[in-house]
Amino acid sequence: MSTIKSSFLVATILMLLLLDFTVDAQSSADVVFPLKRYGNIVPGTDITKALANAWKDACTSNRSSAIVIPGGIYKVKEGIFKGPCNSPIDFQLGGTLQAPKSLQGDNWITFEHIDRLTLSGEGVFDGQGKAAWKKNDCHKHINCAQLPIVSNMPSPFLLNLVHLVVFRCLL
Repeated sequence: MSTIKSSFLVATILMLLLLDFTVDAQSSADVVFPLKRYGNIVPGTDITKALANAWKDACTSNRSSAIVIPGGIYKVKEGIFKGPCNSPIDFQLGGTLQAPKSLQGDNWITFEHIDRLTLSGEGVFDGQGKAAWKKNDCHKHINCAQLPIVSNMPSPFLLNLVHLVVFRCLL
């Protein structure tokens, strides 16, 4: 192979690697917390602890932050993301967060007391709907609270959802 062809090949590979890095870190946030920073994040593994640590860092940051979850399917036992936080947070989901097939508590992913939260990305929250609906007993109670109606919420996560509970969402 000629020197020019091999140099072009090396340059192309380096550019692709650089592009992969910049796509992972792309955000309008001042500080980016890529989940890969919090351990060996491999599709198919449980990332509950890594997500909790990334949330803690983003929530305590005094600058706008983004938590970046790469493509792939990841297991999450439970996610409780509490505020108030010091600044806006963009939760960028590039992959799929998957609930356990048998839920232990009443909630799986919970965002509480947070102002200026953005959910973005092309990812999916897979709550294993069939398992979760076993816990729904509203058909037995006449006074079961109805779900609030959310309008003007530009989120790709709501396009194909069948099972979603939104509680006290202020837009």
